[in-house]
Amino acid sequence: MTRINFSEIKRNIVYVFYAEKDTIKIPFYIGESGRGIGRFGDYISAKFSAPTDFKIGKMCKLIEENGYTVFIEYEYSDNRKTREKELIKEHQSKNLINGKFGYKYKTDNEKNILDKMKIYADKYFK
Repeated sequence: MTRINFSEIKRNIVYVFYAEKDTIKIPFYIGESGRGIGRFGDYISAKFSAPTDFKIGKMCKLIEENGYTVFIEYEYSDNRKTREKELIKEHQSKNLINGKFGYKYKTDNEKNILDKMKIYADKYFK
């Protein structure tokens, strides 16, 4: 079991999702949260009614289907939004999905969104 000391848990974090295969480590999403690592559970649920949660959770599965391991690195930050912007700028030439695959869950079709995401995953994570 992994041990976390409760008093050391902090709420403000910045994180990077990576796809890894062999020695290749590719960042594909950068985010921030005031809920600490509890935010990661939303991505596991990946509900269509929550577009960011859905796109990250489903993209993780698509990337894993292509033989990659997906993992998250995070750090505590008192200026999480500023730090998130810095990391996005640092990795902007990579295949970040920040700002991609936006949709309106009440009117858009889930299968159409997944199809677009699969094309992207197959193009950049094969």
